[in-house]
Amino acid sequence: MAGKGRAFQNILIYLLLFLLSFMVFDSVTLMIGVFFALIALYHFSVKISQRKQL
Repeated sequence: MAGKGRAFQNILIYLLLFLLSFMVFDSVTLMIGVFFALIALYHFSVKISQRKQL
């Protein structure tokens, strides 16, 4: 019985590590996406302002 309890504890630890790594990966992905969106917004706003000046 002690072996089953230890295995269950390991499964919970691995599940917790997986969820934690997924949350970290997901937040990094979100930050990268927002960064590229801001770059695109800046790029297109500069192009629009250049067109208006011509």
